[in-house]
Amino acid sequence: MYSVSLQLAHVGGCNILEVHHAQYATGCNCESKRGVEHMNGVTTLAERLSDLRAIKKMGIRELGRAVGVTGMHISNLEKGKSAPSAELVLKLAEALDADADELLSLADQVSPEVAAVIQKNHQTIPNFLRSAKDLTPEQWAKLQKQVEKMNKDNQ
Repeated sequence: MYSVSLQLAHVGGCNILEVHHAQYATGCNCESKRGVEHMNGVTTLAERLSDLRAIKKMGIRELGRAVGVTGMHISNLEKGKSAPSAELVLKLAEALDADADELLSLADQVSPEVAAVIQKNHQTIPNFLRSAKDLTPEQWAKLQKQVEKMNKDNQ
């Protein structure tokens, strides 16, 4: 018999998802196969969806109803057998109280809002991203603050 527990923690500026199991029938008490994972470093969208659904204590069919698809489709997503559209990822994020950008990234998708910006600036955005590809996280943060300031000044 197994007992599985999930614990969400904020450690050193990172959100951590701890996954533990214990096998009571043999007295085993060990870490799970996945152990502790950084939420931003979770390996697949399938695992992340399964983990989020477990945290919310939500059934597969219940999640399916919440986002307008079948429980079978949710099951296939959690098994990695199918890939969701960006629109479905956004609905899943809302239903699971999750970070939409994280789920979109794991799904190799771009939100429709971001896609519209890229399409509107189809030459500028790719050139900008190529020139900024080697920025450090600190430089990205500084750049984001500058853009937010520019947006505020334009209002």
